[in-house]
Amino acid sequence: MIQYLYLGRVGYDMGLRLQAEMAGLVAEGSRRARDSVKCYHDPGAPGPRRTVSFAMNKARQATLNAIFARPTKADIRWSAIESLIRALGGEVMERAGSRVAARLNGVTAVFHRPHPRPETKKGAVEAVRQFLTNAGVKP
Repeated sequence: MIQYLYLGRVGYDMGLRLQAEMAGLVAEGSRRARDSVKCYHDPGAPGPRRTVSFAMNKARQATLNAIFARPTKADIRWSAIESLIRALGGEVMERAGSRVAARLNGVTAVFHRPHPRPETKKGAVEAVRQFLTNAGVKP
């Protein structure tokens, strides 16, 4: 399945890195290359249109769908959310205590990692949904 996601302006270095990763997957004949997601520069924004591809497996797609599902789910594992952010080209950084900072497409948010259970509560899922929406990600 190929989806198109508006992820804002993509930096040149990031675009090259993601293109190289996708080219490597295609050269390997990887299944991940077939289950890809394409992101693009906003057609209404000034500047040339850029297309960047990166791999998105079924588990990450299911996590993305679960985050945007209504009513809000409370059984999404935090590790799956971190994996999704990384798959979308973002980075997840450890902060003090149980805090985690996530950066994606120039948008940064700080979340509290759930404990002692690995499942994320509804309020945190809604915060992640808002973060992904602000970063231009749609299911």
